[in-house]
Amino acid sequence: MKFLLGFDPGGERKFGWAVVRHSKSLPLQVCDTGIVDHAEAAVSVAFDYVKDTKQVVAVGIDAPMFWTPSCQRRVDCIVRHAIQERRDSGRTVLRINSLRGACVVQGIVTGLLLRGKLPRLPISESHPKALLRIIGQHGIRNYIALPNEIRDEEREDERDAALSAVSSWAMITHARNWTDLLSRNAKRFI
Repeated sequence: MKFLLGFDPGGERKFGWAVVRHSKSLPLQVCDTGIVDHAEAAVSVAFDYVKDTKQVVAVGIDAPMFWTPSCQRRVDCIVRHAIQERRDSGRTVLRINSLRGACVVQGIVTGLLLRGKLPRLPISESHPKALLRIIGQHGIRNYIALPNEIRDEEREDERDAALSAVSSWAMITHARNWTDLLSRNAKRFI
């Protein structure tokens, strides 16, 4: 069996993780989720569930995976534009210098820990709240079967981790309407 991992970095009792069963067809199935205090615990508990690290095929992390000197990333502008027409777009995709430190630092630490275990592991930066706003709560069901208990705001860190795994699935399957905004033309999107 192959797995996707999703992570939603945050501070103490705010770091969500998810293990999702990889499949060529949708919706994806959530195997397990949880909340921990930091990147090391999140990666550890996710790999404890999986048992064999070689079964992990991709990871999505809800945190910036690259920076620009100006803190203005074109990729963020593209995502903001995609959700702009939604009434409830809010402040979902912030500039990097507006993010909380735990998200930024723990996101990169998560990536480094994962690369330490699996150097070639595909890692996708994800924006689960933007995905929710673009597709909607009902549309998400077409992509992932979220357990009822993690659908509400009280468990949003786990929900966002599971949705981050969807981002990793889109990356490795080259899903329709998915674009690798960074490598397609790095100078244009950075």
